[in-house]
Amino acid sequence: MATANHNTALVLQIPGAPSMVLKRGEKTTVPAKAGQRYRVVKEGQEDKDAPKEAAKDVAASQQGQDLLLSYADGTQVVLQNFYQACKAEQCAVDMPGAQGTGASGGFVITGDSPVGASLSGGGQLVYAYGDTSALNALTQGQGQGAGFLQQGGLSTYVPSSSGTLWTPLNVGLAALGAAVLLQSDEKAAPVPTVIRGSVVAGPVVPGNGLTAVAYKADGTVLATGAVGADGTFTLNVGNDYKGPVLVKVSDANSSPDYWDEATGAPKDLTTDLRALTVIPAAGTYNVSVNVLTELAVRHLGLLGGDVGNSSVNFSSLSSTQITQSNQKVAAAVGLTQDLVTGASPVAIVATDGSSNAQSNDYGRLLAALSGAEVGSNTNAVLVDLTDKLQSSQAQATGQVLERLLEGAAVPRLNLVAAISDITNQKSTAITINAVSQDNRLSPAEMMAGVQVQGTAAAGVSVSISWSDSSGTATATGTRTVTADSQGHWSTSFTSAEMPALGATTLKATVGSDAATRSIYLDEPLAPTITLTQMTGSGNLTRNGQVDVSGILSGAGWDYSLDGGTTWTPGSGSSFTATVDGSQHARVRQNIGGHYSPSSNVLNFFLDATAPSPLSFALSTDSGTSNTDGISNVGTVTVSGIESGATWQYSTDSGSTWSNGSGNSFTLVENNFSAGAIKVRQSDAAGNTSATTNNTSAITIDAIALRNCAGAEETEAIGEVRT
Repeated sequence: MATANHNTALVLQIPGAPSMVLKRGEKTTVPAKAGQRYRVVKEGQEDKDAPKEAAKDVAASQQGQDLLLSYADGTQVVLQNFYQACKAEQCAVDMPGAQGTGASGGFVITGDSPVGASLSGGGQLVYAYGDTSALNALTQGQGQGAGFLQQGGLSTYVPSSSGTLWTPLNVGLAALGAAVLLQSDEKAAPVPTVIRGSVVAGPVVPGNGLTAVAYKADGTVLATGAVGADGTFTLNVGNDYKGPVLVKVSDANSSPDYWDEATGAPKDLTTDLRALTVIPAAGTYNVSVNVLTELAVRHLGLLGGDVGNSSVNFSSLSSTQITQSNQKVAAAVGLTQDLVTGASPVAIVATDGSSNAQSNDYGRLLAALSGAEVGSNTNAVLVDLTDKLQSSQAQATGQVLERLLEGAAVPRLNLVAAISDITNQKSTAITINAVSQDNRLSPAEMMAGVQVQGTAAAGVSVSISWSDSSGTATATGTRTVTADSQGHWSTSFTSAEMPALGATTLKATVGSDAATRSIYLDEPLAPTITLTQMTGSGNLTRNGQVDVSGILSGAGWDYSLDGGTTWTPGSGSSFTATVDGSQHARVRQNIGGHYSPSSNVLNFFLDATAPSPLSFALSTDSGTSNTDGISNVGTVTVSGIESGATWQYSTDSGSTWSNGSGNSFTLVENNFSAGAIKVRQSDAAGNTSATTNNTSAITIDAIALRNCAGAEETEAIGEVRT
């Protein structure tokens, strides 16, 4: 960094809006708007009456439709969509300079200002001004090179009015993430065009089977190279090559190719990854290939594939279409750089799976997409995201954000706070603070309600809405508050006022200005249910009580007995099925109308109806009357036994019971008073019938007698002896 005084913070000024103090060394994104004029000054100068010169030691570059201002202290300002909003000089940026048309005599950049040097890191240089030593630091010692004018210790870069062609050189513009440039002319020697690429699906591992190939628009191969153990590759596409180029990375075997951040394990690449970009002039270019660049390629209609069979002919596409597709994907995920030729992504883990402290926003976005693949696969996620991108930019951003947040919420990643910060829409007129510290609400936090706070100009009316990923605000989830005298505003939402679980968006609006913050609402865990008692075999029971566990304290719950078609509010820790028949029980938690996944389905058959009473009678009533209950045969016949039922009998008035078999039992010789003999049956579900008793006495008598001559005679009931 330069040795000039950079201890003073920088301030972004926009007439009619509060000044914004910029965080030193960080990037701030501001949506550009027609009719506005922007200027960055040193803190302490913003309130002076007379216009002060804009802060120097700065380089400005066009990055797609954005204008990027980079300062020697590492501070960056992105004026988002500047080249669309500021067409026909509808808005402008005052830059420092020795002379010019700016408010303080400096240089003015508008949406129609000429651009100059093409940068290997993406974009084109528009303007640079500052101390020669500071620009030397910004350009790694090359601030006095071609195109930079020096006078009195100051250096200036202004695009050449003659349209001079610039080509990249091996010198980095550190603050711009690009290479410095060298002026060329028609007599210069041929310049090789070299693509130095990197592929990130997660960090590439040694022994991968990946190959990189560069193609011309008609599908002709320009160069081929192997992907190294660090995920990099080099492709020499020929001398003086410029124009559109497609780079494809594919896998030739089933061995692991990269470390998957979401699962913490090596993984095979199962989908070709491609990147499309436009090379403006011969030189060396850094190209990133990953899931997001593949998404931009598919958005243009090129079919995906595996093992190298994805489409490579893009002759029907213009350079503008390629640029716009890359910009749409970048905008949908909150990236303010060029998707392909900007700063390369740095994964959140190293090749051994350990945490990588050097990871960047691009790498965190790719990790979130790895999380979205859990339970799915790369191609399925790409198909889903490609479909979402068919919507308008605003709708696509919301729908892609939903998938990003779902992936970020994977426990191993826990990237919700980071993805929320990356994808937030920022405004100088209104801000939304982080919600619940990490922009992620647990079920317990939802039940407690959540406080939402932010800043705006004192006394202005702020409208706060909370919407799901579709962008539709819930009817009760909207508030209007007034910022206090200090510019602070605050409101709260109950769980019932929050939108659907999962990815959601808070939006605060002041007039036409808006800021957003992405919030992830965690699902409650599914409850667990078990039968209190299984009284029969298999899934048959006479007890319909179902025990419920896993309900959060304070949460409601519902149960269903038809597999989830209809639901009934539950209470306590159980519910009871009361109607005989097949039951398909499920339970879900209910937090202000937000439901957890349903529990396991508990299938059982309820039979709570007792079987009919049995009947019994002597098989032979051999007394003088066939109804007198006297017999010389002790066999009792039982009738009315249900199929699958068991039955019992008692001969001592129910004091003891014996298990019956078949359809009869035998009484011993004895006199049995009324009620002494009992029978009952139990069905397969365990229901027991009412007891059946003998209503009159029964006598069993089969005594053997001997006559006086010693001959054996039998005196039996029903026999007459002479």
